[in-house]
Amino acid sequence: MEGKRGEPRTKWFFPVEKGYLQQPTLISNVETFAAAAHIIEMGTAAWHARGIPGSPGTKLISVSGDCSRPGLYEIEWGMSVADLLDLCDARDPYYIQVSGPSGECLSMAEKDRRISMLDLLERKDIRCGGSFMVFNQERDLVRILLNFSAFFKHESCGICTPCRAGNFILQRQIEKIDRGMAEPSDLNDIRHWGAMMQAASRCGLGKTAANTPIMAMEKFEDYFNGRLNKSATALNRAFDLERAVADYEQFKP
Repeated sequence: MEGKRGEPRTKWFFPVEKGYLQQPTLISNVETFAAAAHIIEMGTAAWHARGIPGSPGTKLISVSGDCSRPGLYEIEWGMSVADLLDLCDARDPYYIQVSGPSGECLSMAEKDRRISMLDLLERKDIRCGGSFMVFNQERDLVRILLNFSAFFKHESCGICTPCRAGNFILQRQIEKIDRGMAEPSDLNDIRHWGAMMQAASRCGLGKTAANTPIMAMEKFEDYFNGRLNKSATALNRAFDLERAVADYEQFKP
């Protein structure tokens, strides 16, 4: 729209401060316009009667995964995670991903947390962007994270090194966990690279790509400790020497 290359620029300002042509720009989605129409129709008092103080009204949430009633739900702000799981008839929920791969992952120890616009930084309430994915005990958590990391690696524009290299390295580290070759230091490497990506990436994709792996290691500590290989020879055992020389051996006299 500005006649420049289609790549992200460093986000020093919010769009309402400097957006299109470096001028204040209002960015609203369909849900915002729909909510505005409801407020005009019903009045502000009726709108504020829904939800909770400080976070009035309703929110559209797309629920998917291991539940009997997936679909699009309109809930009042302030509903707990447990109540939403009951609504969608979740089957033995274990891991919940809120607001997509770059959002927040939850364990069932957090089922009483509310979904609202409050306490974003203190992590008391959950600010859901609209996606709510439910995974049960039969799902492999590492495979979920591998799927997320593949998405971020593919979607990275590659313009900045922290995101371009960081997402590649995160995927390789998670693959080590999946193959049973990871050591405790590999978990620390994920945290280290995640912190670097959050601090130095140019746009929100790189800054948030490591959110879920880091949170998952914190909230599912026992699971990850159980996936680590405590042997110092893990990498050597994983190397298949016969496969490595197979091409050579077929031409050997």
